[in-house]
Amino acid sequence: MHCLVTAGATYEPIDEVRRLTNHSTGRLGCALADALARAGHRVTLLLSETALHNPRSRKVRILRFNTTRSLQQQMKGAATLKVKAIFHVAAVSDFTVARPRRGKIPSAESLTLTLKPTPKIIRQLRRWHPEAFLAGWKYEVTGR
Repeated sequence: MHCLVTAGATYEPIDEVRRLTNHSTGRLGCALADALARAGHRVTLLLSETALHNPRSRKVRILRFNTTRSLQQQMKGAATLKVKAIFHVAAVSDFTVARPRRGKIPSAESLTLTLKPTPKIIRQLRRWHPEAFLAGWKYEVTGR
């Protein structure tokens, strides 16, 4: 069975130097990809460019993403793979900067950012992968 796993954090640029992100390391998604490969499944892993972990199995095919938009494009493009199961473990940014600045914002300036919601990728997965089993994760601070 062909499985698609996502792992790590997206980031959203503030300017060409700074970004909004989260603490996801990619550890859980990489461990899941390894377990699926050991069980004999074909695995494609969409892994964040900033992930601190990598799968150990050489059988796992790795594709990289960075922003929410790039992850969204990778997942939509994966529809051609005809995956049977999707494990959406990646920590996707809830917000993006409305107008990222070119260059570097001078550090002597005050900074006010306008954030706008990012698209909820998990809500689009059924349209792109109508036959696939879907499992998603959501990070909660309280553990509930």
